Amino acid sequence: MNGSTFLIGPFITSLIAFLSIVVVFFIIVKPMARIKRRMDKPSVPVQPTKRCRYCLSNVPLKATRCPFCTSRLKA
Repeated sequence: MNGSTFLIGPFITSLIAFLSIVVVFFIIVKPMARIKRRMDKPSVPVQPTKRCRYCLSNVPLKATRCPFCTSRLKA
């Protein structure tokens, strides 16, 4: 258009640079983000607990007996 030229060399160089960045992103960055997300998740959900007043161990809130000293707990 209006006497302009389209240089193939710089276009191919830019295309190769762009494709190499895309390859690095999908081969390295995406899998590492997925691995990090998987490692950050807690494996066991944390349950709220209360203290046994006899042996001072942590007992789940819904428990009626302490699993360590077998004493009765208040509801």
